[in-house]
Amino acid sequence: MIDDLIKELRSYPAHYVAAHRAADALAGGEKHRSSLLYYTSRLEDDLVKLEAAAESLREHISKQQLDIIALGQEVGRLREALRPFDCLKGNWTHQPDDLPLTVAFNSDVRFSLTLGDFRRARAALGEEKK
Repeated sequence: MIDDLIKELRSYPAHYVAAHRAADALAGGEKHRSSLLYYTSRLEDDLVKLEAAAESLREHISKQQLDIIALGQEVGRLREALRPFDCLKGNWTHQPDDLPLTVAFNSDVRFSLTLGDFRRARAALGEEKK
């Protein structure tokens, strides 16, 4: 059983110095008992630190998951806002992107967009399908 424990401790990566020293102390028998107790204590301390770090990572991941959900919802709202701009019918392929598309009542210009604005909206909405 001790041999199995020594083997397991030595299988840890080299930067787990306490594990390797504990394995050496175990292999040394009774004369290294105080070293064994010391390194066992160090391993326990390291385990507590690792558990605290793991808990911190779990909290961080949980927050990131909430952020991902919120961003997904925002993307959905933005895509909905773009949908009215995916309405151009007809053959516009030979027209330049800077072609103005204006809505006016008599001489009162209400808004002016370009064909490129509509193309970019359509392209952004097309990315949703991929």
